[in-house]
Amino acid sequence: MKTSIFLLGASLLASGVLAEFTFSGKMTHHGVEVPVEFTPMPSRNKLPNNTTNAKRDGPVSTTTNWAGAIQEAPSSGLFQSITAQWQVPGIYSPGPPLTTDTYWLYEWVGIDSACGVILQSGTAQTLNVDGWTNFVWWEWFPSNAPQGVNIPINYQDWFQVTITATSTESGVIVIENMTQGYTVTVDVSGGDTLCLENAEWVVENPADMPCPNFTEVWFAQCSATTTTGAVMGIDGTTAIHMQSSDGTLILSEWVDNTDMYVQY
Repeated sequence: MKTSIFLLGASLLASGVLAEFTFSGKMTHHGVEVPVEFTPMPSRNKLPNNTTNAKRDGPVSTTTNWAGAIQEAPSSGLFQSITAQWQVPGIYSPGPPLTTDTYWLYEWVGIDSACGVILQSGTAQTLNVDGWTNFVWWEWFPSNAPQGVNIPINYQDWFQVTITATSTESGVIVIENMTQGYTVTVDVSGGDTLCLENAEWVVENPADMPCPNFTEVWFAQCSATTTTGAVMGIDGTTAIHMQSSDGTLILSEWVDNTDMYVQY
């Protein structure tokens, strides 16, 4: 297992401009500012690929690439922020020993998807013959490619990610490695217009490969706040299960209004 650090230079303030889309960020370690860098990553399909819909105790949807929960905004307000904590999982080959294949897994929180735009951030892993690599990222889909962040990350570190939409075209992302004491704050603007209609907590397989086996991802302290000040949790969400291309069903399960988990 390797820890990923993305390096572009050594400045205390990193920023980028992609067409009209702009972003800037800073990082602190136990309150002391340290260099932060962003590295563009390969783009991928970010929307859920629906396969079936079903009803059980509550609404359930099955996709080929997402597992988790989606909360719909109430009629009285739109979503303004979302947050959750989780522990960085381990990932493993879902079948025979690895050869040339590379498996991917993403854990994230985000605002929107219903209108084809998502502001999201989280942790992720890749797995190949050289082992697995952890990294941290954020993205305003489809305005920019995912951006890797050089915040240190190890297996079983606890992270908290909070995303706030300051308008339909701007936002603030706060990524905290609670275990190691690092915090990254990213200010973004000029993104494709958010509709602010849903909020999601997701484990994603972005590759055209079977989903890798992974240790349970527990989303804790889940909440989403609306423009009217209402705070919503897991209650009333749509459960998203993932049907992997190898037939494995990855399930999302409720614990209470603030906690849920995704299990291989």
